Amino acid sequence: MEKDPIMGRNNESYHNRYTPAGSQDVTRWLHNQSYMIRSLGLDRDEHIKDMLWVGAFADDAEIRASVAEALHMEIAEALIELDCFAPHPTAEKLIVPGIALGRHIPTGYTFHWGYAEQRYSILVLGSPGQGKTTLVCWIIEKLSQDPTRHRASFWIWDLRFDYVGLAQILPNTKAIWMSQAKWNVLKPPSGVPPKTWFAAFAGKLADSLVLMVAGREFLSRHLTQLYVEEFQKAERWPTVFDLILYFEDLTCQSLDERGYKARVTEKLRVLHAACPEMLDCESGYDFEALLERRCNVVFVMADLDKNIGDLLTTVMMDTVYYRRMFNDEKVHHPIFFVLDEQRHLLRERRWD
Repeated sequence: MEKDPIMGRNNESYHNRYTPAGSQDVTRWLHNQSYMIRSLGLDRDEHIKDMLWVGAFADDAEIRASVAEALHMEIAEALIELDCFAPHPTAEKLIVPGIALGRHIPTGYTFHWGYAEQRYSILVLGSPGQGKTTLVCWIIEKLSQDPTRHRASFWIWDLRFDYVGLAQILPNTKAIWMSQAKWNVLKPPSGVPPKTWFAAFAGKLADSLVLMVAGREFLSRHLTQLYVEEFQKAERWPTVFDLILYFEDLTCQSLDERGYKARVTEKLRVLHAACPEMLDCESGYDFEALLERRCNVVFVMADLDKNIGDLLTTVMMDTVYYRRMFNDEKVHHPIFFVLDEQRHLLRERRWD
């Protein structure tokens, strides 16, 4: 099938839609395209207005045909800027393998999420009920079936029981109910300096439970002090409950520090009260083993408080990030993070 030299699409699906057929009257075609021109805002362009006037009133058929061709190019360029799924005119030869996401009905173009693009994030937007979760499940299924991905895995944080069923139908996939799992969030990943991890945890606690910068620094400093004074020699790690007891016994001299202590202690109590069975352990579930086994994981968090879920999600993501950074894991299998209904986690200054 012949390709359109301008847009790189099949003539049947695109070219004939926006250009006059051989037997079609050019003047009628220009009249029919007025809606497209107005929709794209081209009617405000004086140059386009002149072309429309010439095309509509010129006596020479060749002139009208030339105007139609020029308008076709203007419409094509405007569609490329407007349509995020339209390929660049010169990109027709740059077809790379990937996951077919769907077909753009107005143009007939099948668009893919190419393997090269999978190094970057993808954001799925849409109104409720428009199929966002269905599309994400389709992508996950294709990723799990594709042998060229070198066993890429995915971690999903499920807030509405939308993905827990994947653990039953996809291979090497398990569901972890976070309300029942035990996990010491203060224990650093292997190879990560404790001070670095404590600062990261303090930052995530501040973001999730609304703690000011000064309170975050106060928490990080005293968490490091608690570890050095009471746990380092014993080669143990403090828990959230240990941290609460430490702050209850802490004596602060200045009024500011007493205020920081009260606010930090309050946030830690909220965290501990939400999931005491999970946090009252020195070690708990080994999430790093999931990385080594390259497991697909669905973290079921639908029965947790939203703010607590945000904290646990970001700390788990930090576990992967800091482990790979401090252990110099330059060669590692890719992990796809799936965050559904958690766009608030991506706001400015929270995630890079």
